[in-house]
Amino acid sequence: MAFGIVFWFSGAMAVKFGYAFGLFGETGSLFSFILALPLSWLSVLLIVKGAGLKPTQIVPGISLGLATATFFDGIVLTWGT
Repeated sequence: MAFGIVFWFSGAMAVKFGYAFGLFGETGSLFSFILALPLSWLSVLLIVKGAGLKPTQIVPGISLGLATATFFDGIVLTWGT
């Protein structure tokens, strides 16, 4: 869950500050989505290594991190600015 929170916060800050650097918009969005694929895979590898997940624990472990990140997204979208 902690990894989900850390990666969610990293993504939220990337979105917040990415607008200033032109990472979003007509051409910037394409670049951002292409960049998101390897970064997402890197986050999976870091979670597997950092949490010491065994092969049978990878899907449930990543799912728990994703659920935690989605929950935090909902909190910020509901009560954040």
